[in-house]
Amino acid sequence: MMHLLAAGDSLPMEGDNTIPPAYDLLWAGLAVAWVALLATALILLFKDQNTPRAALLWFLAILVFPILGSVVYLFTRNRRNRQQRQQV
Repeated sequence: MMHLLAAGDSLPMEGDNTIPPAYDLLWAGLAVAWVALLATALILLFKDQNTPRAALLWFLAILVFPILGSVVYLFTRNRRNRQQRQQV
């Protein structure tokens, strides 16, 4: 006998092919970390005393390459701040 699916019925599943809830938590955590990294980089970019041209270039780099641009900006910012403190 052939079983026809009505609208809204789901396909029969063989075995347990569901994704464990831990993966959902992992991806949600990574998304939150990504947004926090991006927000931190953008906030610090606008708080720093950059020239308008440098700020625009960093802003574009962070928007085009969100993770890489944010990490590179934060590392170069820390190195620049450390060099300024040593000069004073």
